[in-house]
Amino acid sequence: MSDPMNTTPDAAGEPQDPGAATAEQIAAPPPAGPVAPPPAFEQIAAPPPVEPVATPPAAVTTSPGRERVMVGYFAALAVATAGLLTWASAQPHGTAPALAEAPSGPVVETLPAGEVTKAFPAEDLQNFRTIVTDTLGKVSAGDQAGAKARITDLESAWDNAQSRLQPMNETAWSFLDGKIDTALKAVRTGTPDAATETQALTDLQNALK
Repeated sequence: MSDPMNTTPDAAGEPQDPGAATAEQIAAPPPAGPVAPPPAFEQIAAPPPVEPVATPPAAVTTSPGRERVMVGYFAALAVATAGLLTWASAQPHGTAPALAEAPSGPVVETLPAGEVTKAFPAEDLQNFRTIVTDTLGKVSAGDQAGAKARITDLESAWDNAQSRLQPMNETAWSFLDGKIDTALKAVRTGTPDAATETQALTDLQNALK
């Protein structure tokens, strides 16, 4: 009885085992499968720009002591300004502001007797004489403050009448204006001298005749 496994002789005449692998089958590696691609890198999203945060301004704090110092400073400044204005208003008629009021013609030192009384109304001249006489009396009595106040009345009366009197007689007006300015300076000076005041007021009295 023959072997149920029917073997076929190989090239060398040896029978082949159907279950045995050939040399080619042993040497050949198994076919490679498809290579998986490497995983893709995930794109990292850029972070949103950071906006700068505004820093709140520092609070200014003032102490009560500093506030009192500032209030005192401005109060002192106001007092000083008021004092300066008061001093300026009390300056003599013949100071710098009076230069703008100087007569347009030359200063007249002398005038023939009676020329003034002929040039100006008697009522104006009498008013000027009364003020000068009152001022002279206060100087003689040692009332310097009263003399300064009264001579201011003369200055106001003379300035108010300028627009009427000056066109009447320019020469006589310039003559009296010089005498009045001399009297104003003598009475208003910071260091008054009774003799100088008396002389200036007497000269003005004579000029008004």
